[in-house]
Formats: sequence, C-alpha cells, structure tokens
Amino acid sequence: MDRRHMVLTAVGPDRPGVVKEISSAIHEAGANLEDSRMAILAGDFALIVLFSGSAEAVEKIQRKCRELEQDLEFQVRFKPATPHSKKTDHAVFELDVIGVDQPGIVHRVSGVLADLESGLAELCTAVLGEPGVRRESKQWQAS
Repeated sequence: MDRRHMVLTAVGPDRPGVVKEISSAIHEAGANLEDSRMAILAGDFALIVLFSGSAEAVEKIQRKCRELEQDLEFQVRFKPATPHSKKTDHAVFELDVIGVDQPGIVHRVSGVLADLESGLAELCTAVLGEPGVRRESKQWQAS
C-alpha cells in the first residue's frame, strides 16, 4: 500500500472539541496521526499534525476538513510532508530564555542558532504578564 505523509494545519477560534473533530476525521478515514503540536494564541487555537494514510484516506480527510472549516470557522490547509533531511550532524540544544519582553528577542536568539547551523525542532514563546507577576502552568498527562 502506498502511504502518504501529510501535514495538516488548522487555525480558528478556540473552542472545546476541535482536536476531537480533526483527530476523528483522521482516525475514521483509516489514517494514523503520527505527530502534533497545538497551542492557544490569543483567542485562536492552532493545530499542526503529521498524519499518514492511503491516497483514499487522505481524500476522505480533506473532504471532512472542508466541512469542518465551515462548522468550526477554521482555516485548514494540507501539504505533502517533506521527507527527513539526511543531514543529522547538527547540534541539538534545549534553551530557556527569560527576560523582560522587548521586540526582537526571537529574531536575535534564532539568529544565534542559525549562525551555529543548529535548526529549531520546537520553539515556544510567551509574554507572561506584568513584571513580577508569576504565571502558573500545569501539565496534564494521561495515565
């Protein structure tokens, strides 16, 4: 069977059930959700997933997501996944940058990493509020 790897991105107003709807479309088509990233940005929810499936499964998912675009007021896009690069000799860093918010922080940090020929596997940024105000975060893990 010819398996296609696809990247799906979806962005729209944050509301409960979005992940359920999109993951259901993938599952019901007989495809496999292989990797995902999700975030709430202001009042919007953003989702990016890598899934694989047959050509028929990909078509089913695309049809279902066209319906979901209307129902959920989301923008959904698909693209064939780019194969992994053969180049794997770059350094891997885990980096925390904490400081007063100012324009250009991400630009400067990513510039340093690019100069070191190190790619970004994942980057999370946030403005945490007024100076001196601590923001609590909690992680949920399925058992």
